Amino acid sequence: MEVPRIEGLGDAAAEVSPSDVSRDGATLGGAPSPAAVYDPGSGTWGQPGGPPPSVRPLSSGPPNLGVDPRDTLAKQLKLLNRRYPSFAPHSEFAFERLEVLGEGGMGVVYRVLDRRLGRDAALKVLRAETRSWGNRFRREIEITAKLDHPAIPAVYEAGTTASGEQYLLMRLIHGVELKDRIEAYHAEGRQPEVLRELLDDLLRLGEAVAYAHKRGVVHRDLKPANVMVGRFGEVFVMDWGLARILEEDADESLHHLEIETLGSVMGTPGYMPPEQARGERVDACADVFALGAILTTILTGQPPVDLGTSSSEVVAATVDEKITLPSQRRKDVAPELNSLAKAALAPDPALRLADGSAFVRELRAYLAGEALSVHDYSFRERLVRSARQQTGLLIGITLVLTLGGGASLVGLWAQNQEFEEAALERRAQEDKLKAQVAAIRQRQAEEQRAEVEKERQRLEEAMSLLAEATSLAEGGSAEVVEG
Repeated sequence: MEVPRIEGLGDAAAEVSPSDVSRDGATLGGAPSPAAVYDPGSGTWGQPGGPPPSVRPLSSGPPNLGVDPRDTLAKQLKLLNRRYPSFAPHSEFAFERLEVLGEGGMGVVYRVLDRRLGRDAALKVLRAETRSWGNRFRREIEITAKLDHPAIPAVYEAGTTASGEQYLLMRLIHGVELKDRIEAYHAEGRQPEVLRELLDDLLRLGEAVAYAHKRGVVHRDLKPANVMVGRFGEVFVMDWGLARILEEDADESLHHLEIETLGSVMGTPGYMPPEQARGERVDACADVFALGAILTTILTGQPPVDLGTSSSEVVAATVDEKITLPSQRRKDVAPELNSLAKAALAPDPALRLADGSAFVRELRAYLAGEALSVHDYSFRERLVRSARQQTGLLIGITLVLTLGGGASLVGLWAQNQEFEEAALERRAQEDKLKAQVAAIRQRQAEEQRAEVEKERQRLEEAMSLLAEATSLAEGGSAEVVEG
């Protein structure tokens, strides 16, 4: 590997690479000189061939050799960072690893103490055996860093340690997974107020996804286990490791690289759409499918594709478009929510809601008691909605007028009369409409009966003519025989 030349730091010059810097003075060559690195922890300079001194912050001065080693180190690091911008040797001692928070296919996440600021943080480190995924990891870092949203954990810094580990330092989230909250809701009796909270969580998740879509980013791995709910109700979208930028659609080499490193199927079975299960490229509609799958899990306790005991069986069921809607599992699911899930889970991306904003718009309307564009309201549902709206209006008027004093009671009575008259008029119009519909149906039935009768008569006439023609034909034949 080509490494930068460090010169002008004394009589000696050295070739230094990120992997060599971890050995400090042992790489710098020669006797102690301005080019060597002093270790105040051991009180020694790094010597060629000798054991490497430990890496600690320079908190006390070296022996008086005429040059402050901090200045020398600063010059060395400046030259190194010109060639290796992500090189961050400070990470070896700045982040104290306290515990493992989780492990995935690509890396390990630690809870660390950032000694520089005295705060806890989350440190994601690429596994040594998966360093071939370095480009994928760097893309995750770049994508996450460009998303500035309250529901997306902030990136503090990223780089490569002196030992060659790629890392990402992020905000540490305290809370529980949405997966656990959903399981508790179903285990504890499915209380309506808890369902409302879960739908609120889904709304904020959708808002974060909608923001990412506006920035041209698709998550591709949305699921309850990748959503955290904080101590104060905050919602965070985690693990952007499979995220991609929509502008990269034309980059064939990147698509082939993903298939080589991650496989043709990327995502979580049960929450990925059919096109993703087939290994095709996806857009924002894939995240919409995942939002619909999370909604289905909230309503029923299971994702929409839950056929089979293995991931491969679930993927095969997804490819075959064996998608189960919430109302097919539970009869008590609100029809509007079932329609929203249906619009998000359409097997054909062209028939799905377009992006996260469309999903959020529908869910927000439901939570506000407004009509959803994805739901076809029956006559009965429209009447119920109208009655609820009128009842709420009447209650509000009653409270305001009652608080206004006795004089307002007269106005309340008058407005109540107007309401009753309007209701009577509406019922009269409905009765009139029903009568018109009944009359039309009766007229249509009579016309159909008349048409049937005419057809019967025409048929009888045709049969009679046919019988006469047959008789004449037989008579003529008999005369010919006799003659």
